[in-house]
Amino acid sequence: MKLIACGIFKRELEKVQSEAPDIFAGIETEFLTPALHVSLAALEKEVTSRLEIEPQPALLYGCNCHPELKEICREANCLLPQGVDCAQVLAGKEFLQEISQGSNDFYLTPGWLEHADEIFKHGLGWDSIDARQNLGFYDRMVLLDTDVRPIDDLEILGFYDYCQVPIERVALSLQFFKQNLLQMLSDRKNRR
Repeated sequence: MKLIACGIFKRELEKVQSEAPDIFAGIETEFLTPALHVSLAALEKEVTSRLEIEPQPALLYGCNCHPELKEICREANCLLPQGVDCAQVLAGKEFLQEISQGSNDFYLTPGWLEHADEIFKHGLGWDSIDARQNLGFYDRMVLLDTDVRPIDDLEILGFYDYCQVPIERVALSLQFFKQNLLQMLSDRKNRR
């Protein structure tokens, strides 16, 4: 079985796989370039080209990363995880609602922060003024810290300087993500 994954999840997925190698035995993982979702055409091209080669893979993307992703996967008999975006795939909708407490939050993952320049500056072409105009309506950025890499205060401060939206770090275990993956892979095996 093949798992095609957004590169945003690389560190989290590798950690989960290393902690449960028996569960992921026989599953080949291919990571696509992070930030593909900023170009819908590029994301669709990369995903559909993989789906033409690999019969019935699992696809580790949020279903809202592309407006037609659910349909693309349905046609290719490909499964998606639970969650509309990477934050929901990692943490679950209920957890995000619980921590938001009604505020208007933008969720960052370690992968998003690591690839922020690729996503915002290069992919979307945003300078700091564009970032402030597009992200300024959020009450805060919530960094879902999965502890898969060190994130120092200077890295967070650099992103704050870019967007001028307060950033709050929230610790996140990978338990939901692991269960989400296991459910998707179990569904995939049961469909074969």
